[in-house]
Amino acid sequence: MKKIFILISLIISANFLQGQVYDTAYVFQSDTARFCHIDTIVLDAGANYASYSWNTGATSRMIKVTDNGTYDVAASTSGGQIDESATYINTIRAKIMQESDSLCYKDTLFLVVDETNYRYLWNTGDTLYNLRVIMPRSETYTVEIYNDINSCSDSVRLDMYPRIYVEFEQNQENKGCPGGDCKGQVRVTATGGTGQLNIEWDTPNVDPGDSSYAIGLCEGFIGVHIYDDAGCRFDTNYWVEVWEMPEVITTPDTTT
Repeated sequence: MKKIFILISLIISANFLQGQVYDTAYVFQSDTARFCHIDTIVLDAGANYASYSWNTGATSRMIKVTDNGTYDVAASTSGGQIDESATYINTIRAKIMQESDSLCYKDTLFLVVDETNYRYLWNTGDTLYNLRVIMPRSETYTVEIYNDINSCSDSVRLDMYPRIYVEFEQNQENKGCPGGDCKGQVRVTATGGTGQLNIEWDTPNVDPGDSSYAIGLCEGFIGVHIYDDAGCRFDTNYWVEVWEMPEVITTPDTTT
Protein backbone atom coordinates (compact mmCIF):
# COMPACT_ATOMS: atom_id res chain seq x y z
CA MET A 1 0.00 0.00 0.00
CA LYS A 2 2.91 2.38 0.73
CA LYS A 3 4.31 2.02 -2.80
CA ILE A 4 0.87 2.68 -4.31
CA PHE A 5 0.46 5.84 -2.18
CA ILE A 6 3.86 7.21 -3.29
CA LEU A 7 3.01 6.59 -6.96
CA ILE A 8 -0.33 8.40 -6.62
CA SER A 9 1.42 11.30 -4.86
CA LEU A 10 3.93 11.65 -7.72
CA ILE A 11 1.15 11.63 -10.31
CA ILE A 12 -0.76 14.35 -8.43
CA SER A 13 2.43 16.45 -8.14
CA ALA A 14 3.21 16.10 -11.85
CA ASN A 15 -0.28 17.26 -12.83
CA PHE A 16 -0.18 20.10 -10.29
CA LEU A 17 3.10 21.46 -11.66
CA GLN A 18 2.65 20.80 -15.35
CA GLY A 19 4.13 23.57 -17.50
CA GLN A 20 5.54 25.48 -14.50
CA VAL A 21 9.07 26.65 -13.77
CA TYR A 22 9.12 26.13 -10.02
CA ASP A 23 10.95 25.18 -6.85
CA THR A 24 9.53 23.68 -3.67
CA ALA A 25 9.55 24.74 -0.02
CA TYR A 26 8.49 22.34 2.70
CA VAL A 27 6.71 24.45 5.31
CA PHE A 28 7.30 22.06 8.21
CA GLN A 29 11.05 21.96 7.58
CA SER A 30 12.10 25.62 7.30
CA ASP A 31 10.80 28.95 8.54
CA THR A 32 12.56 30.89 5.75
CA ALA A 33 12.99 29.87 2.12
CA ARG A 34 15.20 31.82 -0.31
CA PHE A 35 15.04 31.43 -4.07
CA CYS A 36 16.67 32.94 -7.16
CA HIS A 37 15.08 33.44 -10.59
CA ILE A 38 12.06 31.22 -9.86
CA ASP A 39 8.64 32.27 -11.11
CA THR A 40 6.54 29.97 -8.95
CA ILE A 41 7.13 28.50 -5.49
CA VAL A 42 5.32 25.33 -4.45
CA LEU A 43 4.61 25.16 -0.73
CA ASP A 44 4.24 21.57 0.43
CA ALA A 45 2.78 20.73 3.85
CA GLY A 46 3.57 17.02 3.50
CA ALA A 47 1.51 13.90 2.96
CA ASN A 48 0.99 12.91 6.60
CA TYR A 49 -2.24 14.84 7.11
CA ALA A 50 -5.87 14.41 6.27
CA SER A 51 -6.73 18.09 5.79
CA TYR A 52 -5.03 21.44 5.36
CA SER A 53 -5.92 25.08 5.91
CA TRP A 54 -3.65 27.80 4.52
CA ASN A 55 -3.79 31.52 5.27
CA THR A 56 -4.45 32.01 1.57
CA GLY A 57 -7.75 30.15 1.93
CA ALA A 58 -6.48 27.06 0.12
CA THR A 59 -7.23 23.62 1.56
CA SER A 60 -4.89 21.44 -0.48
CA ARG A 61 -1.62 19.85 0.58
CA MET A 62 0.37 21.98 -1.89
CA ILE A 63 -0.17 25.54 -3.02
CA LYS A 64 1.55 27.64 -5.66
CA VAL A 65 2.65 31.17 -4.73
CA THR A 66 4.45 33.94 -6.59
CA ASP A 67 4.60 36.75 -4.02
CA ASN A 68 7.15 37.15 -1.26
CA GLY A 69 5.69 36.93 2.22
CA THR A 70 4.75 34.63 5.09
CA TYR A 71 2.57 31.60 4.41
CA ASP A 72 1.19 29.48 7.26
CA VAL A 73 -0.75 26.29 7.31
CA ALA A 74 -2.72 24.31 9.89
CA ALA A 75 -2.61 20.60 9.03
CA SER A 76 -4.86 18.02 10.74
CA THR A 77 -4.26 14.31 11.05
CA SER A 78 -7.02 11.74 10.78
CA GLY A 79 -6.88 11.44 14.57
CA GLY A 80 -7.61 15.11 15.07
CA GLN A 81 -4.08 16.36 15.85
CA ILE A 82 -3.40 19.83 14.42
CA ASP A 83 0.12 20.95 13.51
CA GLU A 84 0.86 24.52 12.48
CA SER A 85 3.82 25.98 10.63
CA ALA A 86 4.77 29.17 8.78
CA THR A 87 7.41 29.85 6.14
CA TYR A 88 8.66 33.21 4.90
CA ILE A 89 9.33 33.19 1.16
CA ASN A 90 11.91 35.55 -0.35
CA THR A 91 12.55 35.28 -4.07
CA ILE A 92 14.83 37.52 -6.13
CA ARG A 93 13.85 37.33 -9.77
CA ALA A 94 15.96 40.26 -10.98
CA LYS A 95 18.45 39.43 -13.71
CA ILE A 96 20.54 41.03 -16.44
CA MET A 97 18.28 41.94 -19.34
CA GLN A 98 20.88 41.37 -22.05
CA GLU A 99 21.76 37.92 -23.33
CA SER A 100 25.27 36.70 -24.00
CA ASP A 101 26.49 38.20 -27.27
CA SER A 102 29.41 38.85 -29.59
CA LEU A 103 30.51 42.45 -30.10
CA CYS A 104 33.12 44.44 -31.94
CA TYR A 105 36.20 46.07 -30.44
CA LYS A 106 35.27 49.27 -28.56
CA ASP A 107 31.54 48.65 -28.94
CA THR A 108 29.65 50.25 -26.06
CA LEU A 109 26.89 48.36 -24.25
CA PHE A 110 24.91 48.94 -21.07
CA LEU A 111 24.24 45.80 -19.05
CA VAL A 112 21.05 46.51 -17.10
CA VAL A 113 19.40 44.59 -14.26
CA ASP A 114 15.64 44.59 -14.86
CA GLU A 115 14.71 45.58 -11.29
CA THR A 116 16.10 48.55 -9.38
CA ASN A 117 14.94 47.96 -5.79
CA TYR A 118 17.91 45.82 -4.74
CA ARG A 119 21.61 46.37 -4.12
CA TYR A 120 24.18 45.33 -6.70
CA LEU A 121 27.84 44.39 -6.93
CA TRP A 122 29.41 43.68 -10.33
CA ASN A 123 32.65 41.78 -10.72
CA THR A 124 34.10 45.05 -11.99
CA GLY A 125 33.47 46.66 -8.59
CA ASP A 126 30.57 48.82 -9.83
CA THR A 127 27.50 49.05 -7.58
CA LEU A 128 24.80 50.50 -9.84
CA TYR A 129 21.99 48.50 -11.44
CA ASN A 130 23.52 49.20 -14.84
CA LEU A 131 27.06 48.73 -16.09
CA ARG A 132 28.62 50.51 -19.06
CA VAL A 133 30.90 48.21 -21.01
CA ILE A 134 33.31 49.37 -23.71
CA MET A 135 34.57 46.16 -25.27
CA PRO A 136 38.28 45.76 -24.62
CA ARG A 137 38.28 41.96 -24.84
CA SER A 138 36.08 38.90 -24.35
CA GLU A 139 34.86 38.70 -20.77
CA THR A 140 32.13 37.34 -18.50
CA TYR A 141 30.30 39.97 -16.46
CA THR A 142 28.69 38.87 -13.20
CA VAL A 143 26.46 40.80 -10.82
CA GLU A 144 25.39 39.92 -7.29
CA ILE A 145 21.82 41.09 -6.63
CA TYR A 146 20.91 41.16 -2.96
CA ASN A 147 18.79 42.52 -0.13
CA ASP A 148 18.91 42.03 3.64
CA ILE A 149 17.61 38.46 3.39
CA ASN A 150 18.62 36.97 0.08
CA SER A 151 21.39 37.11 -2.49
CA CYS A 152 21.37 35.93 -6.10
CA SER A 153 23.71 36.31 -9.05
CA ASP A 154 23.49 36.51 -12.80
CA SER A 155 26.05 36.73 -15.58
CA VAL A 156 26.46 37.21 -19.32
CA ARG A 157 29.34 36.38 -21.60
CA LEU A 158 30.43 39.05 -24.06
CA ASP A 159 32.80 37.76 -26.72
CA MET A 160 34.74 40.15 -28.91
CA TYR A 161 35.12 39.56 -32.62
CA PRO A 162 38.75 39.60 -33.83
CA ARG A 163 40.04 43.17 -33.82
CA ILE A 164 40.86 45.00 -37.06
CA TYR A 165 44.38 46.48 -37.32
CA VAL A 166 45.41 49.22 -39.76
CA GLU A 167 48.76 50.53 -41.00
CA PHE A 168 49.46 53.35 -43.47
CA GLU A 169 52.19 53.88 -46.04
CA GLN A 170 52.54 57.16 -47.90
CA ASN A 171 54.17 57.51 -51.30
CA GLN A 172 54.67 61.21 -51.99
CA GLU A 173 55.16 62.97 -55.29
CA ASN A 174 56.08 66.63 -55.06
CA LYS A 175 53.74 69.49 -55.89
CA GLY A 176 54.49 70.93 -59.27
CA CYS A 177 55.06 67.62 -60.95
CA PRO A 178 53.31 67.16 -64.29
CA GLY A 179 49.61 66.45 -63.93
CA GLY A 180 48.75 68.92 -61.17
CA ASP A 181 49.65 69.75 -57.58
CA CYS A 182 47.72 66.93 -55.83
CA LYS A 183 49.88 63.90 -56.38
CA GLY A 184 49.95 62.35 -52.90
CA GLN A 185 49.32 58.63 -52.58
CA VAL A 186 48.49 56.63 -49.46
CA ARG A 187 48.16 52.90 -49.01
CA VAL A 188 46.31 51.29 -46.09
CA THR A 189 47.01 47.75 -44.95
CA ALA A 190 44.26 46.11 -42.87
CA THR A 191 44.58 42.82 -41.00
CA GLY A 192 42.58 40.84 -38.46
CA GLY A 193 38.81 41.06 -38.35
CA THR A 194 36.37 38.38 -39.42
CA GLY A 195 36.31 37.13 -42.99
CA GLN A 196 36.91 39.55 -45.84
CA LEU A 197 37.95 43.14 -45.14
CA ASN A 198 36.49 45.90 -47.32
CA ILE A 199 38.04 49.37 -47.61
CA GLU A 200 36.21 52.65 -48.22
CA TRP A 201 38.02 56.00 -48.59
CA ASP A 202 36.58 59.49 -48.08
CA THR A 203 37.65 60.37 -51.59
CA PRO A 204 36.63 59.21 -55.04
CA ASN A 205 40.29 59.05 -56.04
CA VAL A 206 40.89 55.38 -55.43
CA ASP A 207 43.17 53.17 -57.48
CA PRO A 208 40.72 51.24 -59.71
CA GLY A 209 42.94 48.17 -59.54
CA ASP A 210 43.60 48.17 -55.79
CA SER A 211 41.20 49.76 -53.29
CA SER A 212 43.92 49.88 -50.64
CA TYR A 213 45.40 52.92 -52.47
CA ALA A 214 44.02 56.46 -52.38
CA ILE A 215 45.66 58.56 -55.07
CA GLY A 216 45.75 62.14 -56.31
CA LEU A 217 45.68 63.50 -52.75
CA CYS A 218 46.26 67.08 -51.67
CA GLU A 219 47.64 67.98 -48.26
CA GLY A 220 45.17 67.31 -45.43
CA PHE A 221 43.38 64.49 -43.63
CA ILE A 222 42.04 61.55 -45.57
CA GLY A 223 39.50 59.25 -43.89
CA VAL A 224 39.32 55.51 -44.36
CA HIS A 225 36.80 52.92 -43.16
CA ILE A 226 37.44 49.18 -42.87
CA TYR A 227 34.52 46.71 -42.66
CA ASP A 228 34.55 42.97 -42.05
CA ASP A 229 32.00 40.19 -42.54
CA ALA A 230 30.85 40.36 -38.90
CA GLY A 231 29.75 43.98 -39.35
CA CYS A 232 32.66 45.37 -37.34
CA ARG A 233 34.39 48.49 -38.62
CA PHE A 234 37.51 50.51 -38.03
CA ASP A 235 37.31 54.25 -38.76
CA THR A 236 40.39 56.43 -38.83
CA ASN A 237 42.11 59.18 -40.78
CA TYR A 238 45.62 59.95 -41.95
CA TRP A 239 47.39 63.26 -42.49
CA VAL A 240 48.70 63.55 -46.03
CA GLU A 241 51.70 65.85 -46.16
CA VAL A 242 52.70 67.58 -49.37
CA TRP A 243 56.20 68.89 -50.01
CA GLU A 244 56.92 71.77 -52.31
CA MET A 245 58.91 70.84 -55.35
CA PRO A 246 62.51 71.95 -54.73
CA GLU A 247 63.54 75.08 -56.57
CA VAL A 248 65.92 74.42 -59.44
CA ILE A 249 68.50 77.09 -60.19
CA THR A 250 70.36 76.90 -63.52
CA THR A 251 73.58 78.68 -64.43
CA PRO A 252 75.21 78.85 -67.83
CA ASP A 253 78.16 76.60 -68.52
CA THR A 254 81.18 78.90 -68.90
CA THR A 255 83.70 76.20 -69.53
CA THR A 256 83.37 76.42 -73.29
